[in-house]
Amino acid sequence: MGTRFRAVHPISAYRSKVEHSAGKEAVSHPEAWRGGMARLLKARRKEVTEITHRVLVPLVRKGGVGKSTTMSTIADWLTTNGVDWSGYDLDDEQRTFMTYNADRVRILPADERRQTQLMWILGEAEKHAVTLVDPKAHQYEELLDVLRLMAKAEERVLADGVRITVLLFPADEEQRLSDIQGTVAALMDTVDYLVVDNTQVHREKLVFFEQAALLENLMSLAARHIKLPSLWETTKKCMAIASEDIGRPLGFLEASRTKQMETFHRLFLARWLQMLFAEYKQAQTVLLPDGLKIAELEDHQPTQRQERKFRFARQ
Repeated sequence: MGTRFRAVHPISAYRSKVEHSAGKEAVSHPEAWRGGMARLLKARRKEVTEITHRVLVPLVRKGGVGKSTTMSTIADWLTTNGVDWSGYDLDDEQRTFMTYNADRVRILPADERRQTQLMWILGEAEKHAVTLVDPKAHQYEELLDVLRLMAKAEERVLADGVRITVLLFPADEEQRLSDIQGTVAALMDTVDYLVVDNTQVHREKLVFFEQAALLENLMSLAARHIKLPSLWETTKKCMAIASEDIGRPLGFLEASRTKQMETFHRLFLARWLQMLFAEYKQAQTVLLPDGLKIAELEDHQPTQRQERKFRFARQ
């Protein structure tokens, strides 16, 4: 049996200390305790079991933010670098994640026990180095409830070595910022965080998010931040045409290597993946188990011959 421990919520612990010395009025606003949160979290971090399994779960209320694209390209990055992974698509209607990775992603039909689905997936996490979960956009509340219950549990729920990374998709929208704030307040350091900035969806700078105390709190929790490079709609259309020609859906990685794609768009897709994989490599501390190091991974880079073809195709 693994070591069992009592989970302590850092915000509650810190507020209790402040309330005891200064009364509840002193903590009526987050400004009263935000400054000391980072020190509290640093002080309460202890040596834990080495992370041997990662579970990546996006938490977002609405679709069209790049969730499935992110999960599919993370899968491509893992495949390229020989990392053992499995995936689950909880959207039995769109099936986008499974479509791009049909050989390794399972569809879990939605039912009235969606919370039980996530608990079952977490129980299977020990079988692979990385587990990817692509939920329906509207499952935000249900998934957060499961993770919140786990954070407040008296005993450790996950098996030793399993660590969850929550993917957040910010935007300068009141609802989206409120959801992220609620997620971080509920889970704190019981999970890791990856902030995904989708420049294709949000071409304007995320001014309010970057200026908010929320970003400061995420950085104090060692969150990593990546940016998704823009992918042309015409390239996506070429992928769809190539898929029709082959007779099955093509994922991003396979499309970047097939001759069914037009040369320019195939090479553009390869460069897009190269930039994206570089972002994932920088964030690998929250994407991979502890045993996998940067030196052991290889980039998906176009060859010099491909680069010459790409430059010629652009002319």
